[in-house]
Amino acid sequence: MRPTKIDVMSPILRMARSAMCLAMALSLIISLAPIPATQAASGTLIVRKKTYMRKKKSVNAKALRTLIKGTRVTMISKSGAWYKIKYGAQVGFVLSSKVSKYVRTPSRKPKKKPNNRSSGKVILASWNKAATRKLVRRGQVVRVTDVYTGRTFNVRRVMGHLHMDMEPATRSDTAILKKVYGGKWSWNRRPIWIHAKGKRYAASMNGMPHGKGLSKAANGYDGVFCVHFLDSRTHGTNKVDRLHQKAVRIAYRRGQ
Repeated sequence: MRPTKIDVMSPILRMARSAMCLAMALSLIISLAPIPATQAASGTLIVRKKTYMRKKKSVNAKALRTLIKGTRVTMISKSGAWYKIKYGAQVGFVLSSKVSKYVRTPSRKPKKKPNNRSSGKVILASWNKAATRKLVRRGQVVRVTDVYTGRTFNVRRVMGHLHMDMEPATRSDTAILKKVYGGKWSWNRRPIWIHAKGKRYAASMNGMPHGKGLSKAANGYDGVFCVHFLDSRTHGTNKVDRLHQKAVRIAYRRGQ
């Protein structure tokens, strides 16, 4: 019996169907296999170790430039072990092991210090007014600025009814006061600003220790020094001291 046409073609058809099934299976496997992807990214990278920006994703590719430790570059995308980056006008690639993502540390706002600074123009206050005489209470510590040098130190009111007798608050304040006078105590008058109640007041001082202070020399200053305001008088003469008044007016003008 002669084989029919169908009988002859059957093996060929079976082989063709097998080939098609194999191709479809391979296609499915390939579609399911992970493919290294280029991921779009953005942000800043920082170089951890000295490295090179390459023209291509290869350690053998041309080096476009050297990137030193700490250099920040712009990240464009990531592909496998490489970052595509931009530095200046150049675009290239860098190994991910050589860089890390830059995280900006939030800047800490400095704590606000208590506002004990005096503001505004300097006030020319007359000693004849009760408010001026009570400006600094006995035992109260206030800040003083020497007008000529800008040095600032703290003083304590000790006594005084015709003017204020004061002493440096601490040993460090005594040291500053002595520097103001060039390292030697003196009766010379100097224009100063008294910082009290949030304002500055024109005054004059001399630096010579005399009388007795409240600290009993624990501050390194054996006595008190005089602080004059407009129209104040000396305790010895009960008269206005011309040189103190001149220094008071200089302090006033310098504060305008």
